[in-house]
Amino acid sequence: MVQQDKKIGHNNSRIKTIIEISLMVSLGIILQIIEAPLPRPLPWAKLGLANVITLISLLLFSLKEAVFISIIRIALVSILLGTIFNPGFFLSLSGGLMSTFIMGLVLIIFPKRFSLIGVSLIGALVHNMTQLGVAYILFYNQLHISWNNVLYFLPLMLAWAIPTGFIVGYLTKLILPVILNTRKRVNW
Repeated sequence: MVQQDKKIGHNNSRIKTIIEISLMVSLGIILQIIEAPLPRPLPWAKLGLANVITLISLLLFSLKEAVFISIIRIALVSILLGTIFNPGFFLSLSGGLMSTFIMGLVLIIFPKRFSLIGVSLIGALVHNMTQLGVAYILFYNQLHISWNNVLYFLPLMLAWAIPTGFIVGYLTKLILPVILNTRKRVNW
């Protein structure tokens, strides 16, 4: 009987985790779709509101689960927006995965050294640098762009990453306590 109770408790815990992961994916999708039609100062320059959910996921779950949330969110949004497997999808996926992975490593290796804003800034910088590298790989043969020409975009992308990383980190700092209190209230 005790063994069966442990099994039931384990299943309940697993179900709760699946529900929370599903909620994180859903919230990320909603934020990314809301942001999609907003005007941008440059074609690639997005605020990246869905990265709030990525950062919260890194704090609530394992790195593996946070990466899973990012992959599913990016794939589902790309399907919904009709951009699956186009260059934008690969740029989004590569930037999202690399920034999630690096932010996760920062949180694991230096758990108290960086604030949420600092971790978000690192994620934004990694995201933009990864996208720049992947854009070069995707478009080099078609456009015959040299790496030196690609590097001209680096200051613009890094300049954009700083305010967006700050905003995402700040929003995460505001939203995380609400999520933690909600989990506590519903005895999660």
